[in-house]
Order: sequence, then structure tokens, then C-alpha cells
Amino acid sequence: MNITPITLSPTQYLDSIYRFGLDQLKEYIKVEKLPEPPIDVNTRGSQVILKDFIGRVIEELFEGYESTDMMYNILESCGFNTDILDDKTYNEVLNNLQNANEEQADALGFFITLLKYSNILPEDIYNYVGLHLDKE
Repeated sequence: MNITPITLSPTQYLDSIYRFGLDQLKEYIKVEKLPEPPIDVNTRGSQVILKDFIGRVIEELFEGYESTDMMYNILESCGFNTDILDDKTYNEVLNNLQNANEEQADALGFFITLLKYSNILPEDIYNYVGLHLDKE
């Protein structure tokens, strides 16, 4: 998933995250011959799909955690003072930070896939939390 920064008003974040997640899902539908969302969450076949995507979320979060942990260990060793790091080590911190962000973005995309397959849309989330936003 592309984690290029986007500039949005607070009321547009969730809708944009859903759009990015749907773009990601469209590619998986083509490549893996998956069904279009939503699916009936009460069937065995649908539950297999949902469990698969739950596993993908967990895997991406763990990969992001590994990069975060590696970055944290480097920063802890220098007292979190990046000014004393040599260029190679500083770049290692940046690479781990970038990878952690990418993995977390992928995890979020897969989580959105779970929501879309379960027919949970942004307006459902807004209603659940009691947030009534004017669509812009």
C-alpha cells in the first residue's frame, strides 16, 4: 500500500482509508480470485476468508513490530540522541521506521478488508461511536 502523506479534514480520514483499503482489496480479488464484498459471514467459506485476512493483519502488525523494535534498540543504545549516530546507523533507523509504517499501513488495509467483507462501512462506524458528521 502507498503510504504517501495525504492532507484531509478530520471528517475525511475514515472514508479515505476505506478507499485505499478497497483499492488494495481489488488487487487481491483479481490475483487470488476472491469474492466481491460483502460476504455472508455465517458461511464456512466466508469464515475461511475472514480468518485468512485476520492472519494477514496479525502478520503485518508483527512485521511492523519487528522493525519498530529494531529501531527502538538502536535508539535506546544511543540514549535516543540521533546526533551521535553515524550515517549508516542513522539510515538503519530511518529504514526501520519506513518499514514499520509500511507494515502498519498494510495491516490497516487488511483490517479494512475485514470490515468491508463484513459489510461494516464508515457510516456504520460513525453511528456506532455516535459521531454524526456532515459529509463534505
